[in-house]
Amino acid sequence: MYEVSAAINNVELIKVPLSGDFQIETKNVLPFLKDPGLKLIFICSPNNPTGNSMDSSAVESIISDFNGIVIIDEAYIDFSEQPSFITKLNRYRNLIVMQTFSKAMGLAAARVGLAFMAPAMVRYFNKVKPPYNISAINQKAALKSLARSELLKTRVRRIKNERERLMDRLRKMNIIERVFKSDSNLSW
Repeated sequence: MYEVSAAINNVELIKVPLSGDFQIETKNVLPFLKDPGLKLIFICSPNNPTGNSMDSSAVESIISDFNGIVIIDEAYIDFSEQPSFITKLNRYRNLIVMQTFSKAMGLAAARVGLAFMAPAMVRYFNKVKPPYNISAINQKAALKSLARSELLKTRVRRIKNERERLMDRLRKMNIIERVFKSDSNLSW
């Protein structure tokens, strides 16, 4: 999604590969942090497609050493045991945390998301967001979903239990070399 958005907006995209265990290697990111042309960093945690959460100390190191905006995409955070980076918003004024109703709430077709940030960041965010807000029908679906928090908790618990069951079964298969820990609604 980031690559598509960058291409649509004619923005150069720099990809930094993850380590063998799907983590950010800060030594590979450091050279870019002081680049005055770099304005925005996206970090997906829990990651898609790997399903793992990024090491929070590596992410915080990037946020604190970067003069631009860092966006943490937490689409799968409801399935993670790691805390959301929302808890870090008071510490980092250059942080935006995005979440979605698509995964745990099952509203992928509604295309409803949330962005959490320091109040001063809202004016920058509004400059780059699409000019139209979500439809009234999708707003109602999102509000109805928020009102059913117990259903959400039940659904997430069920998905996490199934994820663990699937991982256990995969580990027992002779053709599977390794099953990676997942903090999303899927496992590899």
